[in-house]
Amino acid sequence: MLLKAVVDETTPLSPKDERFASILQFVADEFDRAFFYLFKDWTDRVIVGENTKDFKPEQPRLVYFSKIEIAANNGWESEKGKVPVHIPSNELVYSNNYVACRAALEQQGLNATTALLTLAAAGVDIALPNVSFARSPDDVAEIRRKLETERINYLGAVSHLADESFGRLSSGDFHDIYNWARNEATLRILPRARQLQLQLRKLDRSLLERAGTQFWQDGVPAIGKALINSGKEGAIKTIAEETIRVLAGTLAKRIEERKIPEAAYTLKLSAELEKL
Repeated sequence: MLLKAVVDETTPLSPKDERFASILQFVADEFDRAFFYLFKDWTDRVIVGENTKDFKPEQPRLVYFSKIEIAANNGWESEKGKVPVHIPSNELVYSNNYVACRAALEQQGLNATTALLTLAAAGVDIALPNVSFARSPDDVAEIRRKLETERINYLGAVSHLADESFGRLSSGDFHDIYNWARNEATLRILPRARQLQLQLRKLDRSLLERAGTQFWQDGVPAIGKALINSGKEGAIKTIAEETIRVLAGTLAKRIEERKIPEAAYTLKLSAELEKL
């Protein structure tokens, strides 16, 4: 999980979205910025709420073109050939377009990545390190090298939750899964995210300044639910567990039978994690 993250730059990112993207770039083993293409027939149906069951199963919902590969190819098409088309398989897709996020889920089906995103869509906040970078990729890379042990420990905790979640969701084990996932995220992932942040603060100040290092002041960055629910804890738990059950069951079906419910994940600032 988080071994590869892809950020949608089809439209320019807002300053806040760019800060979130810089966190993914810092922690992920592989990272790319890309141009996304949503297939029009499928997208039109999603936007108006029509059934997509008869949409061709062999037709991708979403593809993307790597900006790294475009640069290396000296353009979309050159004497080297055309830039390859990528279909999301197990990448963490980050887009400010909810339709693109839905397309990525529907395209990938149920795997370790989408199992974790299912928990996030249901309201389980997955903490990210409380840091972002605005300048000098070379200096960010140096910071990453200096904190490789802490970064790997953090990714290990995220991967553990992703793998455990995939095992439970794919086997149909939904017993108390919301509380279990929240505890795992709080007790395993959050401490390692904070440890990574703590060690980063100890690095040479001039290096941090060259990288444009910033720390969030109004919450903990996290992968979480796109919409905020209010209500009593018991009601939220019931809704969350039903969301997990329905979304996991949907993702486990054949692609032409995947109709993603109204659930979406995003990168956000979590006030709840800040209190822990």
